[in-house]
Amino acid sequence: SAHPDPVLTGAAARAYFAFTKSAGSSSFEHRKPITSPHPQAIACHAGARRLTSASDLDKESGRRRRGQAIVLVLEQLSKTYAGARSRSVLRGVELELGAGEYIAVMGESGIGKSTLLNLIAGLDRPDAGSIRLDGVDLAGLADDALTELRRASMGFVFQAFHILPYLSLAQNVALPLILNHVAEEEAAARTRAMLASVGLEGRAASMPRELSGGELQRVAIARALVHSPKLLLA
Repeated sequence: SAHPDPVLTGAAARAYFAFTKSAGSSSFEHRKPITSPHPQAIACHAGARRLTSASDLDKESGRRRRGQAIVLVLEQLSKTYAGARSRSVLRGVELELGAGEYIAVMGESGIGKSTLLNLIAGLDRPDAGSIRLDGVDLAGLADDALTELRRASMGFVFQAFHILPYLSLAQNVALPLILNHVAEEEAAARTRAMLASVGLEGRAASMPRELSGGELQRVAIARALVHSPKLLLA
């Protein structure tokens, strides 16, 4: 990368982080958060100035920490893909995400967005740095423990939905509850409530082939939220 310093800062959890390309390399750009018209976000934009000191990070981080639980912490996260021409996609990423906060990671295809999500989900391992979810360091977990953590604490909305075609809508939505050993009656009640919350009340017995693309997306959202995960990745 052409950048001599860490490429992405985590000064603000409620942020849109912009990806950029420079000198033929892909990277996160280190940006200054600014107030966004969206009430639950701080936006980053192309004209924003760089954070100039550690005190800038501390002030922003302190504002978010007051009265707010920190759910996700990334520290100096880096990832490079080896090959004939090795490619560094993440360098020195730092981020804190508080309960109830939202982030949109924006950028062109192939620039590292999915890599970041895969690392956060524990589906891939970083070359350097740490990821802590609700105080648990992912680096210290074996594969089975990572699977348990994903099952209990994360929700996923996949781009292609991945709704199982041979299961009803209720059975699809209930999968996280079944895997987390929730009692049958409670699972059924939570599934009904979640389907109703996405506008699919009365469709529990329907099969995926009977739904439109938009309706399938709502099923995917319901499945991702039904077990009340601490972190939602979409």
